[in-house]
Amino acid sequence: MNDSRESEGSVFLKIFIALITGFAAGAVVGILYAPKAGKETRKEIIEKSEEVIDKGKKNVEMIKEKTKDVVDKSIEKFEEVKAKSEDFIDKASKAINPKIEEGKEKISEIREKFTEKVKEGKEKAKEVEDYLS
Repeated sequence: MNDSRESEGSVFLKIFIALITGFAAGAVVGILYAPKAGKETRKEIIEKSEEVIDKGKKNVEMIKEKTKDVVDKSIEKFEEVKAKSEDFIDKASKAINPKIEEGKEKISEIREKFTEKVKEGKEKAKEVEDYLS
């Protein structure tokens, strides 16, 4: 989904740059080929340049606003996913922790039984050894 947004932004930026470049080039060529005096031509170039700069500034502001919107939505979505993840982890911990405690208790019981059986085995071995001696 993010790749799609990045791709859209990239395409938009390329189109925007091409549009501004084409507009500027067209304006300069049109002015240079117009049959006017040098002073008039320079004045017109300055005016057209200022127009291009103004349009560029407006478009930069528009891009900044759209970018800010995308960033804000992304942050919002991240916070939502983060909250859901924390909730999932909390629920999973509550479900798993009792099972872990049960497992620890069973291991402890088995260890005690095993220790008891080993002790009994040693006693029997001692009895057999004493009997055979």
